[in-house]
Amino acid sequence: MEITQRIDQLVASLNDLKAALEQPATSSNTDFAVVLEEAAAELDELKVSATPVASATPVASVSPVASATSELRSGVPEWVHPDYHYDPANPRKPHMIEMLNAMAGMSRAERQNLPEDVQRELNQNAADLLYGVVGSTTDTRDWNAIMSSSDVVGAARRATAEALGTQVDVVFEPAKGQNMAAVLDRDGRAFAFLGGPEQLVTKNMLNFGVTPDAIDAADIQNLPNTAAYLGVKQAIDEFLKSNS
Repeated sequence: MEITQRIDQLVASLNDLKAALEQPATSSNTDFAVVLEEAAAELDELKVSATPVASATPVASVSPVASATSELRSGVPEWVHPDYHYDPANPRKPHMIEMLNAMAGMSRAERQNLPEDVQRELNQNAADLLYGVVGSTTDTRDWNAIMSSSDVVGAARRATAEALGTQVDVVFEPAKGQNMAAVLDRDGRAFAFLGGPEQLVTKNMLNFGVTPDAIDAADIQNLPNTAAYLGVKQAIDEFLKSNS
């Protein structure tokens, strides 16, 4: 029964990931390959935690499973879901369901009572903060500190800015053959090209932890006043006014 419940938990987590993928990505790095790798890792951890613990001297009054579970939980942060393996000596980032629980402050069963649009927004933000903002690079953020914060989303965004050295400037986008506003790391690598509705541009910058002083406003405003750029220029201008 315990293994069945854990399989159900994995399916639930995969459903959350699937829901996030079905939404327009706020980051160009939130892709299927990253999410699939995460799902495989969750499955491996469920296998580890579901492996029976052999006992040379069974004790009738103490459940081996309960004893093993108690030992595993020793030193494990509160945010870790009981169905997932966690090694305090080798900390990991949260899985999707753990991130969603922390962001919403409620379990998955409770989240299912939220309006569908709220659930979709939560799923997309969780996927973006966990995977999209780092893409294929090594995630060096301190997830224990992030998940222990009273503001998990804000802490993740600040940690992202610190890890990447995020900034916004104008760079050439080869695929479109034109200059575009983009979120860059401290080495000038583009992590996300900014475009689309103002709300999407704003959320993208927020999730990367962009601050007003990290935006080259002069270069942004020097972009042509055409339909292709006006939306982004207006979004960044409003962002600067709202966060100054």
